[in-house]
Amino acid sequence: MRPLPKTFRSTTRLVLIFQCVVVLAPVGAALGATFGAIGALACGLLPLAYAGIFARRIGVEATSNGLVLHGYFLTRSLPWRDIDHVELVETWPYNARVVKVGGFTRKAFGLGASGLFHRASMEKSRQMVRELNQIHSEVLAHTDHA
Repeated sequence: MRPLPKTFRSTTRLVLIFQCVVVLAPVGAALGATFGAIGALACGLLPLAYAGIFARRIGVEATSNGLVLHGYFLTRSLPWRDIDHVELVETWPYNARVVKVGGFTRKAFGLGASGLFHRASMEKSRQMVRELNQIHSEVLAHTDHA
């Protein structure tokens, strides 16, 4: 069985971090300047804080207990026994999702493909989804034999 925990992240999270740092922070500071220096500082720092606290963690972590889905703000844990498989939507917006037993789905942020270098990004996303499904199969086979 593969060593766990293992983290999966695509380039989409890096694009979001880049947007926060290069676009949103300066724009926020400029707009906040209408409220004075404190407004400029607060509005400029908010996107940086988001990038440093939340955006850098976006992705999926495979643990011995299940998947931990790190989204834009929330983190959700799904036990392996509740997961049927992970799939990649091959059309826009190229998201990955976890399909639970019974058909309910949860979006897996940080696994989807980016519009930048799309072909390579899609292949990386497909590889991550294949590997997550292999881990899922291995964990379930291991727990069935235990």
